[in-house]
Amino acid sequence: ALIQFSLRKLFSKGYKPLYTPFFMKKEVMQEVAQLSQFDDELYKVIGKGSEKGEEKETEEKYLIATSEQPIAAFYRDEWIPEGSLPIRYAGLSTCFRQEVGSHGRDTRGIFRVHQFEKVRLVLYTWKKLRGEMFSPNLPR
Repeated sequence: ALIQFSLRKLFSKGYKPLYTPFFMKKEVMQEVAQLSQFDDELYKVIGKGSEKGEEKETEEKYLIATSEQPIAAFYRDEWIPEGSLPIRYAGLSTCFRQEVGSHGRDTRGIFRVHQFEKVRLVLYTWKKLRGEMFSPNLPR
């Protein structure tokens, strides 16, 4: 109910809902995640890649920790024209985090879980207006 309420409110403010994938390829995740996350927070999944002929390569993927990661990668090989800005996304994702070593450290009142649902605002805008763009667009 809270997710649906949030998505409806954000849609009315011009945010496009985007349901993100659970996995990202290692080479893409390296471009959008903080390096400290790889060892401390992210789950790695190793499996067979696209098996062509006799070659059966092992492919590494990571479960996402936040919808920002795949949304940031969405435009990774593109140049966004100024006329297309601002671009607003309400990223809905299932997030996966190991939360290793965080128990008891600055977590009073927080329940740490390994999997949860989250709606995250992602805004592509002009650098000079980035601070101004968020406050009027936040749902009230």
